[in-house]
Amino acid sequence: MLGAARRRRRAVGSFNVFNLETIEAVLGAARVRRSPAIVAFTERLAEDFDLETLALVVRHRAAGLDVPIGLHLDHGQSEAGVLRALRAGFTSVMYDGAGIPYEEKVRRTRAIADMAHGFSAAVEAELGHVPRGGRQGEVLADPALVADFVKRTGVDVVAVAIGSVHGLKAGEARLDFNRLRAIRRETDAHLSLHGSSGIADAGLRRGIREGITKISYFTAASRAASLAMRATWPAGRSVPPYAMLSVAARRAFQARIEERLVVYAGGRRRRTRSTED
Repeated sequence: MLGAARRRRRAVGSFNVFNLETIEAVLGAARVRRSPAIVAFTERLAEDFDLETLALVVRHRAAGLDVPIGLHLDHGQSEAGVLRALRAGFTSVMYDGAGIPYEEKVRRTRAIADMAHGFSAAVEAELGHVPRGGRQGEVLADPALVADFVKRTGVDVVAVAIGSVHGLKAGEARLDFNRLRAIRRETDAHLSLHGSSGIADAGLRRGIREGITKISYFTAASRAASLAMRATWPAGRSVPPYAMLSVAARRAFQARIEERLVVYAGGRRRRTRSTED
């Protein structure tokens, strides 16, 4: 999927899910836009949503689509969690390794990569650190380390910290394109961008031209779903049926995914009524 995107100067969207409604929203958007997509799930949610059930649902629903669908473990925290995802049929895994010394991170990532490749799964790891909105701790990726990191770990995808931040609205973050170009010169591995909700469309399109082939997205779609539920339940009104709230949330979530798929394919999206991203 990423190789095809690179050849066409596009990016594949990776969209985080946490229940059946968000799975249906991502797959529905992929169907409507006739676009490949990655369904992503974070290890920290495994206590509330079973990995094995999620994998079965995604594979069953994806089998009826005529576009490629990947199933990705996002920000995996442990070898045990990654192994569980691989056994459940995930097609790619990410090992986070945030906050540990470089040499230890290389060692652990190499072990994860060897294990995942044994399942014919792709492997992603983060170089630098993408923080969450309102928190300190951004560490930009060092271009000088990229070639060494990829060679020694064997990863297929590198999530590079180049200025994005988890949890922001569009236009609140700026990408360091000089750093991105320097990283691109150091490796042929696919480059991944996390925290994309805070990046304006123009920045995303430029990032794709500069070599980004995988983009993660969640915050803006989640916010749109929450706002849709609030709009369905006006102040002072009686409690609406849960099904009504669920449908409103799914439709809003899917609409945002569709918009992003257009951008990742190089197009320009039509603005929704809300200007929030």
